[in-house]
Amino acid sequence: MELGENNMQVSVTFNFDEIRKESYLSDKYKNTWVDPNNPTDAEITKAIKDETLEKLENDNRVSTFAVTT
Repeated sequence: MELGENNMQVSVTFNFDEIRKESYLSDKYKNTWVDPNNPTDAEITKAIKDETLEKLENDNRVSTFAVTT
């Protein structure tokens, strides 16, 4: 998709070490982790992806989105 003057693209990089220190993710993901107090990179990646998709899926302000890892 080419961006026109009425669009904006944003790229975000997450710091997993900071995410592990703070409770940035919903508790609903923690019960799927092997160690809820020390999630693996793969567990954090899945939680971020799932939460992002859930929030943006039905948001009509977002024209397109993709989650890459």
